[in-house]
Amino acid sequence: MSISSKLKFLNTNTSSRLLSLSLLALISGSFASGCVLTRDPPKETPVPRVLYNFDSCDDLLSYAKQHATESLDEYGSLYGEGDWIDEGGNFEDGGDGAGEGETGGGDGGPQPGVDYSDTNVQEVGVDEPDLVKTDGDRIVALADGKLHHIDTKGSPLLTASLDLGGYSYGSEMFLYEDRVLLFERVEGYYYGEPEPGEGGDEGEGDEGIEPQVDLPDQVKAWLEGAWIPITRITEIDISNPAKLEIVAKLYVSGDYLSARRIDSVSRVVLRSSPIGLTFKSPWDFFYSELGWENYPETEEAWNEAWQGFVEQAKAYNAELIDASTLDNWVPHFVFEDVGSGVISEGLLLDCVDTMHAGVYSGLRMTSVLTIDLEQGLTPEGSVGLFADAAIVYASPENLYISTRAWVGGEGWQSPGWEGGDVDDGGDPGEGSTSATSASSTSAGTSEGTSEGTGMDSIGTVTESASSGGSGDMGGAQDPDASSISFRAGDEEETGLTSYLHKFAIPAGEKAIYTASGEVRGRLLNQWAMNESRGDLRVATTDQQSWDWDSNESFVTVLREEEGELMMVGQVGELGKGEEIKSVRYIGDVGYIVTFRQTDPLYTVDLSDHENPKVAGELKINGYSAYLHPLGENHMIGVGFDGTDEGQLLGVQVSLFDVSDINAPTRTHSVALGDFGWTEVAFNHKAFLNWEPTDLTVFPVESYSWDEEMGTESWFMGAAGYTITPEAGIEPLGTVTHMTDPNDPWKDGNPSLRRSLVIGDLLYTVSESGLKASSLADLSDQAWIDW
Repeated sequence: MSISSKLKFLNTNTSSRLLSLSLLALISGSFASGCVLTRDPPKETPVPRVLYNFDSCDDLLSYAKQHATESLDEYGSLYGEGDWIDEGGNFEDGGDGAGEGETGGGDGGPQPGVDYSDTNVQEVGVDEPDLVKTDGDRIVALADGKLHHIDTKGSPLLTASLDLGGYSYGSEMFLYEDRVLLFERVEGYYYGEPEPGEGGDEGEGDEGIEPQVDLPDQVKAWLEGAWIPITRITEIDISNPAKLEIVAKLYVSGDYLSARRIDSVSRVVLRSSPIGLTFKSPWDFFYSELGWENYPETEEAWNEAWQGFVEQAKAYNAELIDASTLDNWVPHFVFEDVGSGVISEGLLLDCVDTMHAGVYSGLRMTSVLTIDLEQGLTPEGSVGLFADAAIVYASPENLYISTRAWVGGEGWQSPGWEGGDVDDGGDPGEGSTSATSASSTSAGTSEGTSEGTGMDSIGTVTESASSGGSGDMGGAQDPDASSISFRAGDEEETGLTSYLHKFAIPAGEKAIYTASGEVRGRLLNQWAMNESRGDLRVATTDQQSWDWDSNESFVTVLREEEGELMMVGQVGELGKGEEIKSVRYIGDVGYIVTFRQTDPLYTVDLSDHENPKVAGELKINGYSAYLHPLGENHMIGVGFDGTDEGQLLGVQVSLFDVSDINAPTRTHSVALGDFGWTEVAFNHKAFLNWEPTDLTVFPVESYSWDEEMGTESWFMGAAGYTITPEAGIEPLGTVTHMTDPNDPWKDGNPSLRRSLVIGDLLYTVSESGLKASSLADLSDQAWIDW
């Protein structure tokens, strides 16, 4: 019987093992997927880009303990540098795929693209979760901590609102027939005593901080003594418009990253930190042994004391790691069947469905959970990977995950003696419940060498890359340097390396690992990847250490060959000294926008994957953060205007003629004031292009100051334009949920998030409510207050 099967139906009263776990902090590790392709255990020199299965649960545990101990020995902590890329937070732009995914709408019913607009997605047929969904007859919207159901068959009518229960953030959902699948990051807060040195006045916080969300007792047990991210996945029945009913809830000890849906099957990507390992830093021993009253009087005394605290912390944490079990390293779940009231719990992953990368990529676990709404929400069907996930992209057949090698942080370096004044700005103890990793550093990483992993500080693989295995390496192998890494043998290269892992996603099955590859540089977001004719096209920006002038961007084509994604073509020297700001693949052309002072829009000819080449270049001020196709020969760009010196100004919408791949031109542009912001710059789902009426709508926020009158005013709303190749960009009107331009938050939060079309109405959604406007002129027609 599998681990999950053994643990799934534990009764609440017999869950002492889970309940006894305290929790830990974050660590660097992360991502992945399926596990049908079995690879032999890595030899003496494993291929960094390849994923390897664990032989057994003992092998998995040995791997985690070995690398955790090595990290402590090398850095004094398990923590890496950088930040998580929060794809769920939608720091995204530019894209691929020409249209909108297909969801809902059976035969004879409303059709997407004809009767109503769908979510603006990257690939046709691959739905992406969002704040608002519709099937043409109804709208479901997430706002103000509730799920709202609006009947749109006549005048829009709010039929029901379901309180989701407490504070959550980063929420989004899928709509499939009469089911909503909701993803939430739940703010748990920790239970128990506060950490030393935390809290305010004496006596405060002795009882700990209660969470704002009503969590099952089994989930509360994860939070004893520390904080971890928690994801709640909820299945909701919306078949009765007057009564929305929660069917089931699945809690996972991890952070929600992203999801994709094809028909009834969703693939959900989660990142988890170890549980129940309450690590200590030297500061914990400093506070407990010296406190503030006995601070060393000399620098020599301080250095001696600090080194003692470091050794105590290392010894304490090494003992903690040595005593750890599988439960500490594999993510947990709690599943609640609301109808029956039965609560079950266990480990989300089986050992045989878990892998690690050939190059050490941290101890955070990334899981890919498969949920088929035809069968209902269930904790079964996950695959996992010890590696730090960054970006998720999916075609109709495959799911791709990008990762980066783990990079050690500064560890427990002494903050220095300050004559009695402790400078704890770099206190790793603050991170004992939260750590970061290098996988998503947006502009390089710090200097230094991670000797324990054979990686330099920015993730470059060298010939000495150590094994990712648990120590039992089997026979040695002596491959060519290029089979280890494209950088192997070139020690002068100190750029960035990204690893790409491909998983097949057949209907009705969990994700299946099929191949891995590597590219130089970092990916901007999901739009950097595109699958075409069976190959993967990837846009990246490379950088040497902290040298901005060394920036160079590439488009690389990878092809699956015998379990590896091998480079078959590449073009570089895009935007020297600049970084990629947006990507769009349309057919056999890649459109790459780079920026530092001006905006070069490059056209890349991808008709021959083995010989990609730059065809044209257009330089303009500012840059387009999102590109959207308009017919066969034009593109709409939304981004920011700029000066000749590279200073960014307000929001700008542009129209490009790309009929000549060798000479792209901008035919029209409209700037929306001197200062402003639009969510489209970071989230393509906020963009609406309604082809039947040539309407383009996107949210805009701007601020203005009248020097003569000494007054300020705000605009928070949506701007609408009629955009055609013949007439260019013609303003149609604006929509706002504000009631007072001088006090935009007077009646709630009017910041518009999404726009959609049903019939002859444009619907806009904010935290304050929903407005229906005429599609012809954007005049107000109806308002629903949440």
